[in-house]
Amino acid sequence: MKKVYRYEIQETIDSFGVELVNPGPYTANRGGTWIFGEDKEEKYIELYDEMCRKHSGSSHPTRGEDRLGYDDIFCACPTLKDLKKWFKGFNKPLIDIGFNLVEYRVKTFVMGVSGKQCGFRREDVIGKKILA
Repeated sequence: MKKVYRYEIQETIDSFGVELVNPGPYTANRGGTWIFGEDKEEKYIELYDEMCRKHSGSSHPTRGEDRLGYDDIFCACPTLKDLKKWFKGFNKPLIDIGFNLVEYRVKTFVMGVSGKQCGFRREDVIGKKILA
């Protein structure tokens, strides 16, 4: 068993016909106001735009650049320290807007080529615990 860490919304949403299970900070933008409610929508859009600006480039590779694939893969970090570093400057705002910090126990995961993030499949989840 291994542990991995990620931020996510504790909901399954229908995003234009595509089911998003527990979307993370980079995928929650697909749902619009009905994820966060109108009172938080603008704050999330600003936060998302700022994350995308700061996370572009080699220090924050996309899941494709990290060879994690796209289908059925949840992105995470192999340690809590790595997650906090990845989202430096965004940890508190993510929690404030409605994301949960989650520890997953998984059978296995694939480490990205950057060594900064990993991916796991839903069927490999043994359990999860919401930390914040």
